[in-house]
Formats: sequence, structure tokens, C-alpha cells
Amino acid sequence: MPLFWVAVYRDGTNLEQYNADGSENAYRDIDRERLGEFNLIAKVDGIPPTPVFLMQLQPPRQLIYRRRTQKHFAVTGEAGEDVWHMVGWQLNLAGRNVQSIAWVHDRGFPVIVRGRFAEPGEHALFAPPTPHPWEGEPQSFE
Repeated sequence: MPLFWVAVYRDGTNLEQYNADGSENAYRDIDRERLGEFNLIAKVDGIPPTPVFLMQLQPPRQLIYRRRTQKHFAVTGEAGEDVWHMVGWQLNLAGRNVQSIAWVHDRGFPVIVRGRFAEPGEHALFAPPTPHPWEGEPQSFE
């Protein structure tokens, strides 16, 4: 059940990851100054799009989002993958970096919620993302 994102702006308009013509909007296209809500939606043939994860963002919270793919191999040689969507917010409050982050599996469950990114030595799935200039967001979540 692949998930896609929808950015909902405070004025009621939105930007969907995929347009009706099949073209894709880039993550960097999200206008973070106007962003009020960020949602993950499941799309399955024959079923109306279903919200799986909804997050409201009040200023000055900043969006955190990444899609991570984990490859795995069975003893039989079969390969597979798990897709995780890391979604949350970050805020600098009185000199402290405050985060709330959830990991949502592409099938819609489980949802894992943590209050921060992983420290060195903890599970790599929870490690902070490496921001890139072309993604249009702050260069650090720390």
C-alpha cells in the first residue's frame, strides 16, 4: 500500500506529491512558510485515498520528512524491502532543539513515535537525515 504525501496550507489549498496527470511534485516544492498540515495518504486501487498519518504544524515548527528504504535478504536468496516515511517537526525553543518524529511503514502500520533522532550507536532507521540544499530546508536538524 504505497503512501504519498499531501501538504495542506493554512489558506486551505494543498500540494499533493502526485498530480492528476501523473507528474510528481518535489519535496522542495512544499512552501514551508504557509504549511499548516502534512499528511500521508494510502492509495489502493478500487479504494478511495485513505489518510494514514495526519500532522498539524503550528509556526514556528519546521517540517521533517524523509522516505527511507531498507533492503533485506532472506536465507533463501529472496530479496525484499521495507519503506519507511519519517515525518515530524523540529523547533528551537530557548536554545534547545525539540523534535517529535514518527516513522510510518509504507503499508500504513506500524507507526513508531520518538521524541528525538537516534544517538550514535542506536538503530540506523532512527538516525537524523542529511539535509541537502536542493531539498529546500534547514541544513541541520540539530
